[in-house]
Amino acid sequence: MGLAAQTQIGFTIHDIANAEKVTGRFVSRIMRLAYLSPDVLERLLLRREPPAGSVNDLIDATYLPWAEQIRKVFHDRPCSWDRS
Repeated sequence: MGLAAQTQIGFTIHDIANAEKVTGRFVSRIMRLAYLSPDVLERLLLRREPPAGSVNDLIDATYLPWAEQIRKVFHDRPCSWDRS
């Protein structure tokens, strides 16, 4: 069962951490990635563009408004599909 399904049916972060043999802190930090903007997720997952920083930088970006996340994650690097 996936992480999203587990959280929707009432599993706690502690339950997920125990099942995956990781810490609750790790689960909480990874779950933050769900707050990345659709534009950032598209560039990371569909276009497979590497972020300009680390996973910690991605997690930090989740606390920003969506409009500011692209700048934080890609350091204003143009989209790979937009070569104009």
